[in-house]
Amino acid sequence: MEHYQSGIGRNLKMVSKWAPRNHKKELQTTSMAESRSRSSSLSSIDASDFKFPNDLVAPRENLEPGRVTTTTLDGTLTKAPLQLIEDLTKGCGGQLWPAGVRLAKYFINRYKDTNDLARKRIIELGSGGGVTGLAIGLELDTIGGDVEKGGCEFWMTDMHAMMDLMQKNVEFNGLGNKIECGLLDWLVETHITTICECDWNMG
Repeated sequence: MEHYQSGIGRNLKMVSKWAPRNHKKELQTTSMAESRSRSSSLSSIDASDFKFPNDLVAPRENLEPGRVTTTTLDGTLTKAPLQLIEDLTKGCGGQLWPAGVRLAKYFINRYKDTNDLARKRIIELGSGGGVTGLAIGLELDTIGGDVEKGGCEFWMTDMHAMMDLMQKNVEFNGLGNKIECGLLDWLVETHITTICECDWNMG
């Protein structure tokens, strides 16, 4: 097999050596012709070919600032329902996002009735209005309790624009003694260091 491959290599070198001098020019001419052909075919494509159906993405809801949404996350919350104040005035993070609901349900079900989070420091990145962190806070007793009970220290964090809404939701759900809120700006080096000092980050 090695001899066969070496033979191919020698043959390729010979072809290259004895190729006509204008061989490279012919290749360039062919390449330019193919390029013009592709450009011509692309210009003939109708833009409507790339249109997506209108119902592919649900239309954005015109959310009134201060609206309160109450949910148990499909029965995941057993202690009390979560009440989320939604407000898009300062950014799209101020609403209830389906991804945040899914993350909260996974986290609670994964660590419920375990000691896996004992004495751990957990930081949620980009908490927004706080649906994930608030849900975890409401069920904190079932997933190890807060740090004073030997459980985990849980932080909700986001940029400055979301801080007021985040803190308001924490107090609204009576979780001021279980969840910490912190400013975490990706452009501040010391804030990034904070992420590295935690045991578990989520977002």
